[in-house]
Amino acid sequence: MVLSERRGLIKTSGNGIYVSLPDEAGPAGRSVSDVVLHGRIEIDELPENIMCDWSGAYESGEPGFIEHGGPSVGLGVDPLFADIEQATLKWASAYGMADAMRLSRHTPVVCQGASFHSDAENFAQYGFCVVWLSQRDGLDLLFPNVDVRIPLEFGSIVFFDAAQPHGTVFEGYDSWCAQQYQRRAVDFRTRHFLSFDFPIAHPSVVCGLKLNLFSAEAGKHRHERLTVQGQHRTVDSVTGLWRKSP
Repeated sequence: MVLSERRGLIKTSGNGIYVSLPDEAGPAGRSVSDVVLHGRIEIDELPENIMCDWSGAYESGEPGFIEHGGPSVGLGVDPLFADIEQATLKWASAYGMADAMRLSRHTPVVCQGASFHSDAENFAQYGFCVVWLSQRDGLDLLFPNVDVRIPLEFGSIVFFDAAQPHGTVFEGYDSWCAQQYQRRAVDFRTRHFLSFDFPIAHPSVVCGLKLNLFSAEAGKHRHERLTVQGQHRTVDSVTGLWRKSP
């Protein structure tokens, strides 16, 4: 249902949003989930030298971007992340999705805030589980189309559909502004988190995130990567609302 429309921007929930899936052997596409699960897990801080290495991977030179701080690995590969993996699996098991999480890979990620975006183009077949590894300094993870705002503190965990638009903004603000980040952040401080990607079409995830899967016979088309109410849309980087594609 469309909640508001202004200047060509549309705020809408998952109904009527369709994402194409790239696997020819599986469903042709899926809906976009409005469900965002979040909480906090008890974990220890990673060694400071590791975090410095992650920070050094941030090469954009300006805030608003999300970049990998290291390689993606499967669960159980790197003992450095063992405690985080176990705490994440325990948390996911409360929602019946531990089996899906065991199939995930995780990636060290760094950012200096994050402009609004959807990961539907590159991660249509995945959901994300994010574990925040920086201390509370006034940043919120905001999902503007479903009115979910999560204060980010050390150990915050968020489980969501990668296609759902999201961004990281200062508390009290509903839009992204690089200049505002420059004014408020201390020395452009880089924030750290671990991002797990899990298969979105796993039965437990489909149930837990209340997703609909579509077959090719349902009249959907694989070449349309993402449509909102039948039209191809992108995400406005400032507001996180949907806008018509050029």
